Amino acid sequence: PFNPGELLKLLQVVRGLFAATVVTLDGSLPLAALAGVIAQADRTLLMCDQSVIRSRRAKHLLRALRLENCPLDRAGVVVDPYRRRIGLEPENLAELMDLPLLAALGGDPLTRLHAMNAGEPMFNFAPNDDYCTGMRRLAELLCTGKMTQTPNLFARWFG
Repeated sequence: PFNPGELLKLLQVVRGLFAATVVTLDGSLPLAALAGVIAQADRTLLMCDQSVIRSRRAKHLLRALRLENCPLDRAGVVVDPYRRRIGLEPENLAELMDLPLLAALGGDPLTRLHAMNAGEPMFNFAPNDDYCTGMRRLAELLCTGKMTQTPNLFARWFG
């Protein structure tokens, strides 16, 4: 059986061995385990797509975490995949979640599939794809410790 305490101990050991550790978890873990991992994390990314069903599920998960007094001050939303004119825009999803928007990872889904089938990294296969651009921005945010996007030049001039 799954033991949240053992997972947290393992993460403490791993954090001591590596400069950066990425852990991928989903909402099916026990709430106590998720809250414990998030409490230890330097940053937390909530991956969400633009579907109403998944965004509602994410919102309910966040509500449950907040009721457990889980610290979400270092959390942000990443929308993947992002499709223009689908409905829920990334900014609206982030507002719904009451978290900052960190990235909207768009790009051509067929390009991702072709890169995967070719066994090539996306950054080699299609370095100018919107997905790669979004991933670079997200990596920059994570490496600098920022938890909000830097406004683009137009927004800085006229915002």
